[in-house]
Amino acid sequence: MSAVSSDSTTSILQHVVCDPVEPTPLNIANVINNAFLASMSDFSPLSPNVRLATDKEPPFTVTEQSVFQKLSLIEYACPVYHDGLPTYLSSDLETIQRRAMRIIYPTESYEDALLLSGLTSLFLRRQQITNKVFLNIMNDDAHKLHELLPAKNNISLNLRKKSKFNNPRVKTNRYRNSFIISNSIKA
Repeated sequence: MSAVSSDSTTSILQHVVCDPVEPTPLNIANVINNAFLASMSDFSPLSPNVRLATDKEPPFTVTEQSVFQKLSLIEYACPVYHDGLPTYLSSDLETIQRRAMRIIYPTESYEDALLLSGLTSLFLRRQQITNKVFLNIMNDDAHKLHELLPAKNNISLNLRKKSKFNNPRVKTNRYRNSFIISNSIKA
């Protein structure tokens, strides 16, 4: 590969007019820069009275459909990840709903806005969905995931804590917080 000399650069850019100076690489670069800067000198910011085409679009509105669409995205597959979700991620998800409530009900607190809108916190919604899915799995013998449940407990003694399942010994928190194990421990 051969190096490019200043003579070859000058010959390549000979069509750039450098009147009244000699066409050296520095002079050519200055002419090019001045050409770009000349178009910028014609720029003037828009006055506040100028309306853009986007101003004619309807303002942002919150509809039930848009709320349900966003909630369905947030709650997608929540039975799988809810029990294993770290607290900081759960609070990050809750922040999304807090912002939405602040936009819809700017003068109300988060709890009052939830009462006015008829919603519950995202944590409680995820917990309810997780419990509902687990109960469906537990009560339906034909469910695809029913065979993954631990064996049922057949102890007839009157114990303080009655567990419905004979839960396996759990050595890690990650396994303890998995969907099947965490819900079978709670059941």
